[in-house]
Parts: sequence; C-alpha cells; structure tokens
Amino acid sequence: MGKGESAILSLAYSNPGMEVVIDDLLGRKCASLLNIPVRGTLGIILVLKKRGVIKEARPVIQNLVGYGMYLSRTIINNALERVEEQKLD
Repeated sequence: MGKGESAILSLAYSNPGMEVVIDDLLGRKCASLLNIPVRGTLGIILVLKKRGVIKEARPVIQNLVGYGMYLSRTIINNALERVEEQKLD
C-alpha cells in the first residue's frame, strides 16, 4: 500500500464517519478492516450520473480505461447496468 492510501486511511480513522476514495485493493481491504467507508473511482462516477452531474457514465469509464485504469468488462457492465446504460459489447 502506498503513502497516499496510508495517509488517507489514517485521516479517516481519526475522523469517524469519513468516507475514503481508494481504488487500490489492499487499501480497500485495510479500510474494510478498520470499518472505514470506502468508495472507488467507479463508485464516484455512478453517483455523479445518478445525481445528474454527468449525462452518461459510459464515456467517462471508457476514458479512464483508455488512460490505463484497469476495470474488468464484468465490473464495467455491472456498473453500467446500475445506471441503466448500455453494456459494453
């Protein structure tokens, strides 16, 4: 786990009720063990779509993947289904 994940988990642990944004699997596991609410980048995108901040989640997700973020097709399709958007082929 990197310094950034460690720092944000320490801050959240010191401030109960704080939610953290972490994509790193080890960081997410540590957050879970510490009972710190966690959300990933994909979760943020879905919230933005549901609140009407963005019109579509799919192009945002595709851009992230294009820039190197790894998300499996299954995870992407499950996310798109949750916001009622067309799945990837």
